[in-house]
Amino acid sequence: MSFGGGSGASSISGSTDVVLSSPANNDVLGYNTSLSKWQNQTPSGGGVTFNGSGSGAPVFNVRTDGTATGDGVTDDTVALHASRDAVGTSGIPIHVPAGTYRVNALALNVAEQIWDLAPGAIIKQINTAASAMGVVIISATGVTFRGGKVDGNWSGASYAWRYCIQILGTGVTVEGVECTQGMAGGITLNSGSLACLITKNYSHHHGSGLASGGGAGDAPNCILVDSCSRHRILGNRCEYGGVPGNEPVYDGNGIYLAGGATGGHNLVANNQCSYNARRGIKVQQTGNTIVGNMCALNSCGIGVTVSINPTDSPTVISGNELKNNDLQGMQLDRCSFLTITGNTITDSGS
Repeated sequence: MSFGGGSGASSISGSTDVVLSSPANNDVLGYNTSLSKWQNQTPSGGGVTFNGSGSGAPVFNVRTDGTATGDGVTDDTVALHASRDAVGTSGIPIHVPAGTYRVNALALNVAEQIWDLAPGAIIKQINTAASAMGVVIISATGVTFRGGKVDGNWSGASYAWRYCIQILGTGVTVEGVECTQGMAGGITLNSGSLACLITKNYSHHHGSGLASGGGAGDAPNCILVDSCSRHRILGNRCEYGGVPGNEPVYDGNGIYLAGGATGGHNLVANNQCSYNARRGIKVQQTGNTIVGNMCALNSCGIGVTVSINPTDSPTVISGNELKNNDLQGMQLDRCSFLTITGNTITDSGS
């Protein structure tokens, strides 16, 4: 451990819980006895380098500052939770370097934390009977989780309704994450979540989950918004929700807005939804805006069904491109209070 310049101390030894500072630039370190690691406690980060990057930026590395292995064999659940707790609410980003981190469920329950996964970093489910609904579960306010991959490792999993990422918190951001092989799908926002940003993710589930072996219903879904409101679903790529050919029993959608009157007022824009067993986008909520999406090569492009919208809050479907869908470009089923304008439907079924 070295200080970032100046005439202060250049190394530290010992294992007592103390705080030292460099007189040259006021860098402050503290020893975390639970991790047996020195940590930066300088609010601005100063010149302390402890993340292995040489950049001097205040970043907590789960392998060099924490005890995670990322070797694809070890259960890293406890180690990643220890990194979470060590960083706490300090505001220091948590860096997950390349490697495969096997977990039962990674619980992100500390507000405002930032988790940055490097290219090649994979959070992978250990196949257990645990009934957690997410491989990564985000329940705290303001958490940012971005980059890398979450692998649901569905083959052999015994709990049918597990997604790659479950969101229960408010103001959560999930960005640039690849979600694959979720037993029930990719990303699910459930009751209690509010005003989250889901953007630039790639959610794909080739032959996985319920569609391949166990249970029925609307799954797997690449992105599910269930009984919650005011989320922004922007610029995602959603593919292979369900298995085409199984759709009478195993539904499978690119994006599914579920929950009827208990959810709504979500913005779904500029997403690409392809190769899904049932619909590119399914809407079963109130007052949503569905704009600028590309839905291609699904059984149905956009399906709106049993929509119980109040008259002052219509669903708007505008400027979407719906092409090469097997059955319909757009399906309207027992719904009302819709504004539909400027959509392009080509080479689709009836």
